[in-house]
Amino acid sequence: MTQADLYSMPFKAEYSDKVFAFGVLQHTPDVKRSFMTLIQFLKLGGQLAIDVYRKEKWPTRWTSKYLWRPITKRMPNFLLFPMVQWYVPRWLQFDNRLDELTFLGRFAEHIRGIVPCWNYRGTLPLTEEQIEAWAILDTFDALSPKYDHPQTIETVQSWFEEAKLADIEVRYGGNGILGCGTKPLL
Repeated sequence: MTQADLYSMPFKAEYSDKVFAFGVLQHTPDVKRSFMTLIQFLKLGGQLAIDVYRKEKWPTRWTSKYLWRPITKRMPNFLLFPMVQWYVPRWLQFDNRLDELTFLGRFAEHIRGIVPCWNYRGTLPLTEEQIEAWAILDTFDALSPKYDHPQTIETVQSWFEEAKLADIEVRYGGNGILGCGTKPLL
């Protein structure tokens, strides 16, 4: 296990058969540069797998953070975390109630697109206490990073093509966009 700066890795070129970068690239200052940096560490025939957050046209439950991040990413964690601890449990009650208000229809999702709150109720086998704790931690994690650069599927596809990878597969899934490719044998 090694922890290092992506732009000055302690590995030689063509070091690895596989490079796996999930939950990493969107949190770097320059996502494309970070992606391209990974290519040099792949052996010929090596495989790269990445994911990045998906850029959306309209705020959703999962992208509402981008309305608030211009403020929250500048806040010290000792202020932001207590704020999230205070509002998330209160919002969860309202958010859960939105599911019961069927007359709101799709408008409920627009409401969820305003207030960032990672609510996993009904999606994971957790107790209400665990759901609340996870919601606090994930919401804080969404609001606090210095960098968070979502991408379009077309942009990610273009990186794989520009890197001249083979067997490219770029699709929606997971946290947003998944991409895989192979460094061709000469």
